Amino acid sequence: MHRPIFIVCVLLALGWLGIEPSKAQDTVTPTNEGQNAPISVAMSFKRYDYMLFEPVIVEVEIRNTSAQDIILSSDNAEIPWISFIITDPRGKTVKRDRGAVFEAKLLKSQGQPLRFTIDITPYYQIRNPGEYRLRTVIGLPFGDPVITNPQRFQIREGKTLYSTSRNYQSSNLTYSIMKFSPDLSNSYAYARVEDPNANRVYANTSLGEITDTNPQILFDDSGNIHVLHIIGSGEYRYSRLDAMGGLQNQSKYISANGVPPKLMRMQDGGVLVAGGEQDKEKERKRLSSSVAKTPGGAPASPESYAPPSTSAPGTGRSGLSQTPPASGGSPSSYAPPSPYSVVPPASAAKPDAGVPSRTVGSGGSRSK
Repeated sequence: MHRPIFIVCVLLALGWLGIEPSKAQDTVTPTNEGQNAPISVAMSFKRYDYMLFEPVIVEVEIRNTSAQDIILSSDNAEIPWISFIITDPRGKTVKRDRGAVFEAKLLKSQGQPLRFTIDITPYYQIRNPGEYRLRTVIGLPFGDPVITNPQRFQIREGKTLYSTSRNYQSSNLTYSIMKFSPDLSNSYAYARVEDPNANRVYANTSLGEITDTNPQILFDDSGNIHVLHIIGSGEYRYSRLDAMGGLQNQSKYISANGVPPKLMRMQDGGVLVAGGEQDKEKERKRLSSSVAKTPGGAPASPESYAPPSTSAPGTGRSGLSQTPPASGGSPSSYAPPSPYSVVPPASAAKPDAGVPSRTVGSGGSRSK
């Protein structure tokens, strides 16, 4: 006699938790909500765990299953043809940081699927650790939008291996080397540049795998960052970044006759790698100490620099993009599989530099 009351209580509890009874379990490949949708949409993540402020790359595939061609387009930055519904660890909808207008795409009837990746970090206020749920929304020129089933991803804090503050072009920036292990088998190093006073994170650049907890860091007189860390037995990776965290060069070094490489400062203010051998080239190489540049070639500054994840260098475009492939033995932790091709975005209003480091609302601010 109490069974109906029990069922009602269960349904109310699921609703309070933000879980739809028919979708309590996430699917591996999401399906479309609604029947007779003219397109099918699948989306996924490369992995489950991401470090705070790291690019969270969503892989999307869209197929036109209808009998007519479909053009996906929108000139409204606040209502783009692709968007996302994200709920935070407390079940609340995550707000957007900025809008974007994406390039229109043609879906041929029964043709090849459209595959692309998009970094959601610059566009949504993903600022706190915990598990998030994400749905992809594709707006159509007719009818209701198509929405995927939810997929889950988790944001975690990285481990700070090094941190210091330096003045750069009238701003007091914090430079940190972070270590993050998305699983039990792999650990990656990141170079983070932020301005706590301005509530901005300008870069969170992946430096590849790391096996130690004591990387060597030096700054040259132009503000470039030089990092040397262990990647394996007798193997080292050297990275040079500009003052805003943009990766300029990477090289692999090995110990030579038992002597490991190390960073040394030159009298003229430059930095070189002393000892060891540069892999393949087998020679010690003097490192450039030129003025840090943005991807567009102008001197980097907190006011003008936009992280590579939010714009394609030289195009001024933001949004859909191809994530950079692994190179020089330094795999990118978010590189897409080979079927995913370049989908350049259309131009949009120039975004503010960097990403807010915390979310500020009516209840005050929550620090990262």
